[in-house]
Amino acid sequence: HALRRPWPILVVAGAIAAIALVGALQLRLSHDPMTWFPDGTPIKEGTRHIDSVLGGSVSFEVQLERPAAGGGRDPDTLKRLAALGRDLETTPRDGYRAGQTVSLADLVKEIHRALHDDHETAYVVPDDPEAVAQEMLLFESAGSDDLEDVVDGDARTLRMSVRMPWRDSVHYRVFFDLAERDALAALGELGETTVTGVYAVLVRSIAAVVSSVASSYVYSFGGIGLMMILLLGSVRWGLLAMIPNVFPILVTLGVMGYAGLPLDSFTLMIGAIALGICDDDTIHSWHHIRTLHRQGVPLDTAVGETLATTGRAALFTSIVLAAGFLGFTLSSMGNLVNFGLLTALTIATALVSEIFLGPALLAIAERVGALRDRGAVWGLGAGRDRAA
Repeated sequence: HALRRPWPILVVAGAIAAIALVGALQLRLSHDPMTWFPDGTPIKEGTRHIDSVLGGSVSFEVQLERPAAGGGRDPDTLKRLAALGRDLETTPRDGYRAGQTVSLADLVKEIHRALHDDHETAYVVPDDPEAVAQEMLLFESAGSDDLEDVVDGDARTLRMSVRMPWRDSVHYRVFFDLAERDALAALGELGETTVTGVYAVLVRSIAAVVSSVASSYVYSFGGIGLMMILLLGSVRWGLLAMIPNVFPILVTLGVMGYAGLPLDSFTLMIGAIALGICDDDTIHSWHHIRTLHRQGVPLDTAVGETLATTGRAALFTSIVLAAGFLGFTLSSMGNLVNFGLLTALTIATALVSEIFLGPALLAIAERVGALRDRGAVWGLGAGRDRAA
């Protein structure tokens, strides 16, 4: 049917691809593991409670390294650090602000207030560097090791911990860029200033992962397209063979867009898995069709014979793979459920694409004369046919 009436199949596939493209354009990037857990789970409820009570369940650090030892006891340095902390807590950046900041400046102010009968007016950083040093020494002599969290042993490197409420990591990218800019503006002239910490690294890593995956897909499509051309011995055959491989990935992206599912570390893997599965089926079926076509077998006979042999194997393989990935739907974690459903959908779409879209493309290409061996790579295909 696909060979006898290829145009309706191509029109339907084109319409589906156009609709899927609209949905794919609605996709958003995301990395929010909390959404993977059902409501009511201890980890999710515990994170919410920590956010509400402590001002944040994740944190990053602003680190200042002074040029000389003891520079961290400088009152001006501590006052600037305290001012930066207040600014991060009170001034929104891209709609977000810190829940709490803790630095040596906060500890010094606490110590100074405690030494002055807890008067609120004494909650300041002393102007005398010697007073700062003596108060820090007195605090350490009391047996507390809290200073180790915010300053190193020679008072050269200062560290301010910034607590943030749990949010999607992707949403914090702009915030971190602005926070780093303001930290450099406030402390940069005092020494080397760095915004670091686990969450800062995570946010930047997610952006790097997305960028690298996108570029790897481009290289994969290019490399696989070249291999198809070389394997089939024709540029036209190779480029046509790539269409059934791209179609199921586009359909899956469209479904994700309309369903409001994000591109995260799990769903980004679906394209790579689908590409490998689709290529395997395409290589087996199209190579068989191409071999028979070169031997003078009519296209409809070549396609029918291929679907009866290679196509049957592809059918059972797709059923087994889809069933295997559907096993992920038994998980209680939403990301695994989505991963299993979407991968199974991609495998099923790839099978339908190989059975209907591929033969329809070949039928249309033959009618317009695009399957003739004058399009063979370097003329090798035509040479073999003439020799035969």
